[in-house]
Amino acid sequence: KIYTKNDMEFRKATENDFPEIWEIILQAKHLMQTENRNQWNENYPLPETIYGDMKKGIGYVLEHEGHVIAYSAISFDEDPAYKNISGKWLTDAPYIVIHRIAVSDAMNNKGIATHMFQEAERMAATNGIYSMRADTKYDNLRMLKVFQKLGMQHCGEVLMRGEPRKAFEKIIAPTKTRPKE
Repeated sequence: KIYTKNDMEFRKATENDFPEIWEIILQAKHLMQTENRNQWNENYPLPETIYGDMKKGIGYVLEHEGHVIAYSAISFDEDPAYKNISGKWLTDAPYIVIHRIAVSDAMNNKGIATHMFQEAERMAATNGIYSMRADTKYDNLRMLKVFQKLGMQHCGEVLMRGEPRKAFEKIIAPTKTRPKE
């Protein structure tokens, strides 16, 4: 089953969500290890990373039937790592950036990560931001597939925590149907 926005609530994460968020992060780390990927490991992300996101107001969840099923950091602040791209961004305009997206094992392969990105796009457009950026390691085939599905364009390479990542950007269509959040 592919879930729709009617099945889920997209909202800011709260400290009460932390146990479910952390379980999802641990599941994502385990999945990456079983697929021999080292994007996330015992050193990243840490609980303080997620608490830091929430403190800054950039932690978001998707909730389904009273349970958190996905987490991501979504920020309107420029990412310092994105200033030094080996390549070229599509725009020089303000952008929204998405990091640390994780989906619960029970909801993998059901369009949840795609939906999280679409919610971030909607949030950006309703706030007058028409560019979305993200990055991932070269071997993160799951995320690369999501980027392709969303129409994100590969722009080059950035360094995140000292490691090369494929950098992507998508120009978001303006929307005038929803008020600013």
